[in-house]
Amino acid sequence: MPLSRDRIVDAALTLIDARGHEEFSMRKLGAELDCEAMALYNHFANKNLLLDAVVDRMLKKVVVPAREFGTWIERTRAYSQSFHALVRIHPGAFPLFAMRRFHEVHGLALLNEAFGTILDEGVDPRTAVKLYRTLANFLSGTGLSELMLLSDVANGGAQREAAEAEKRPALAAVMPYLGPANFDEVFEFGLDVILAGFEDAAVNSKPKNGKRAGALQK
Repeated sequence: MPLSRDRIVDAALTLIDARGHEEFSMRKLGAELDCEAMALYNHFANKNLLLDAVVDRMLKKVVVPAREFGTWIERTRAYSQSFHALVRIHPGAFPLFAMRRFHEVHGLALLNEAFGTILDEGVDPRTAVKLYRTLANFLSGTGLSELMLLSDVANGGAQREAAEAEKRPALAAVMPYLGPANFDEVFEFGLDVILAGFEDAAVNSKPKNGKRAGALQK
């Protein structure tokens, strides 16, 4: 099968999920594709551009629902849940979200939809950035925290931590709720808190004259 950008990105994503982004290299990717690493550079000028494309490929699975879906808060919740699902779908590649900006087509379209959802509510652009970055930091940070704990459990670290916690009453009290079984509950609680703050910020952000200063112009 001839090399193509799509084939290279698919193989890179599969390789990163299997071995982690730290183990990824163009040489290893070439071996997976049965070609020389230099052949990959005919499609991607450097590794960073390829990693941007890998991030964009993951973002194809994230959706900001249309206005008909519900309120802007309901749409933002659905988007957040869609993004968080990537932790389970691409555990090896998910950490790239902490290292890469959205430079490619799907990422930029997703940003446009996410910001549009906020701006259409009448929120001013400066506040919209604050809201989006707060949510983005929560989504990335929560995903990374979950992956770190899963790795810790697999390596026996969580068991050692539990044994030490017995000597510390506050840790012993919360220890039953710190594990992977509570990931979804903790995520939804955090999302509830953030979205409640979204609603408050939107009310305070709207201009006093009633005009929708942050709304997208048609």
